[in-house]
Amino acid sequence: RVQAAYKALQANLLDSAEKSANRAMILSKGAPQPYDVLWRVKQARGDEDATILYLNQAVDKLAGDTANGKVRANLMFNLGRIQAGFAEKATEPRKAQMYKASAETYLRVVKEYPAADETPFAINGISVAWALTKDSSAAMQVLDAVKPNMAKMGDIALAQAGVVATRLAKGSDAADLFKAATTANPYSRDYLYNYAATLFDLKRSAEMLPIVGRLLAIDPANPDNVMLYAYAFKGLADSTKDAAMKKAYTDSAVVYSTKSDAMKVKVVYTSFDRGKETTQLQGEVENRDKTAKSFTIEFEFLDKTGAVIEKKSTTVGPVAANAMATFNVELAKGGVAGVRYAPLP
Repeated sequence: RVQAAYKALQANLLDSAEKSANRAMILSKGAPQPYDVLWRVKQARGDEDATILYLNQAVDKLAGDTANGKVRANLMFNLGRIQAGFAEKATEPRKAQMYKASAETYLRVVKEYPAADETPFAINGISVAWALTKDSSAAMQVLDAVKPNMAKMGDIALAQAGVVATRLAKGSDAADLFKAATTANPYSRDYLYNYAATLFDLKRSAEMLPIVGRLLAIDPANPDNVMLYAYAFKGLADSTKDAAMKKAYTDSAVVYSTKSDAMKVKVVYTSFDRGKETTQLQGEVENRDKTAKSFTIEFEFLDKTGAVIEKKSTTVGPVAANAMATFNVELAKGGVAGVRYAPLP
C-alpha cells in the first residue's frame, strides 16, 4: 500500500495516493510513510492546515528512530520551511502565528540535530522569523541549544549562531561561537572578520592581532581588513596608561588607517556558495585609483586543512576609476572551506 501510494504520488495521481496511504494506515498506524504521503498530497491541493497536521505526524512517528535520523531532521526542517512559506502569504493574526510556529520547529532541528546539514538553515530561519515578528524568544533559545553542542556543529551553523548572538547583544557568546567557527574552518574570510570585530567590541584588542593577521593572509586586498589593525591598536592605546606605549599604539593605528585609505583596490565577496559538488564565488573589485585598470586575481580554493583543491584565475576590467566591476568563479568541485589569493599590485 505504501509503495502504491508513493508511485501514485510520483505520477501526480493524488486521489489514488491518498486512498493507498489511508489503507496503509489501517494496517499500521505507527508507520511514518502514510503520513509522509498525505502531507505531500495535501500540499499539492493547497490545504495548509492538513499539510502541517500530517507532516507533524510523520515527524512524530519517526521520533526515536535513530536509523532514520537524517530523514526526520529533513522532514522537521521542511515543516518549518512550509510554515514560514504559509506565514509569508498570510494575514494577521495567522501570519505571526505561522512565523512563531516555524521558529519553534526550526528550534527543534537545532536542539535535536545540531550536526544536521539543515541546522544552519534552521538557525537562519529563526533569524528571519525574529526579524519579521520582533519575537526573539526562539533566538534566545538557539544560544542555549548551541553552546553545549558546539563540538558537534559545523562551521556554518556556528557562524550563524554567532550572528544571532551579535544581534542579541551577547558579545561574549558571539566571540566564543565565531572562535569555534574559525577553529572548524580556518579559511573563511567572514568568520575571521566577524571574530575580530566582535573582539574589538569586547575591548579585547590584543586578541585581535593574530586573527587579523590570518584574515589578511587569505584576503589581502580588502582595506576593511587592514582597518581592523588600526582599530586593534586604537583599542590598545585606550587601554594603557603607559604614555610611551600609548603613543606607540596610537602611531601604529595611524599607520594602518593611512595604509587602508591609500589602498588602490578593494576586493569583496558578495556570495560564496559552498556546495557538496560545486562551488561558486561571486564578488566585486573596486578600482580606487585615478585611472582605469584591469585586475587579475589568482584564487586558491582550500579545504579545511588548507590544502589547495583547485586554482582558478579571473580577470576583471578594465574597471574605470572609482568604479566597481563584478566577478564570478565556478568550480565543478565541492568540499571547499575558503579562498585565498595573493596581494594585488
